[in-house]
Amino acid sequence: MKIEVLTIGALLVEIMRKEINKPFDKPADFIGPFPSGGSAIFIDAAARLGNSCGMVAVVGNDGFGKCCLDRFKEDGISTEMVRIDEIKTTAVAFVGYYEDGSRDFIYHVNDAASSTITEDDVKVELLKDVKWVHLSVNTICGNENVRKAVDKIIDNLPVSARLSIDPNVRTQLGKNPDMANRLEPFLEKASVIFPSEGEMTALTGIEDEDKACAMYARNKIVVYKKGSKGCTVYSGTDKFEIPAFKTEEVDPTGAGDCFAAGFLTALSEEKNLYDCGLFANAVGALSIRKKGPMEGAPFYEEVLDFINEGGSL
Repeated sequence: MKIEVLTIGALLVEIMRKEINKPFDKPADFIGPFPSGGSAIFIDAAARLGNSCGMVAVVGNDGFGKCCLDRFKEDGISTEMVRIDEIKTTAVAFVGYYEDGSRDFIYHVNDAASSTITEDDVKVELLKDVKWVHLSVNTICGNENVRKAVDKIIDNLPVSARLSIDPNVRTQLGKNPDMANRLEPFLEKASVIFPSEGEMTALTGIEDEDKACAMYARNKIVVYKKGSKGCTVYSGTDKFEIPAFKTEEVDPTGAGDCFAAGFLTALSEEKNLYDCGLFANAVGALSIRKKGPMEGAPFYEEVLDFINEGGSL
């Protein structure tokens, strides 16, 4: 199967509280499992938007792993570089929601199958058609074996392939002072960076995030994700403020990953940067309307209809 959009990272399931304000130290009902993981949500959204997609990942030989693989197969994602580990179990995230909009997470990831990715999982012969590689900081700065797998992908891409980065460094930089140094070569290579609020300051030390984004945008596109406030797109000296679509929020998990998939899809179609941001905003808005991190990821025609109908800007 041709792979034009590729990612690598944790493929896991998410199990969540059915009701809000139910802390994990008290008995209450859960629902799930739902396939999840930031990179996995991105690639599923990209596939639903019509891209030929694949992922390098590892799941366990268990029901949770089958849940993830079934979703990928249903949405037409190549699983040729998804290995089934016979010893470790599929990674799990437990999620709780609160009325103030905050969420609580408990992860079983570090000792799960997703942590066993190695460079042997990367099949070079499957990289020949890749146009985009999307990476998150959690993957780039993962364990040594995962980093080697990332490097193998980068070293064997076609010359025309481009890289996009989701920094996701709001809390990690404080725990790992070497992370910024590890990230810098990838940020320099990237054609597109997708920071959220606070991340450019964390990366650069510049308090004014507008200036920090503009600094990185000298030779690339920086797409500053602002959630319910839309996004700002920087490229060279150009800057576009793009409003959000208003919609009912059921589950915000993965909205930024879906947004990135929407932006790269529009960019690949050579839409102008304002329209790329508008398309991405629509994808993100649609993605939060269902329970489960991948469940709301829209199909291409749904996005067009939503935009053409005016959404609710």
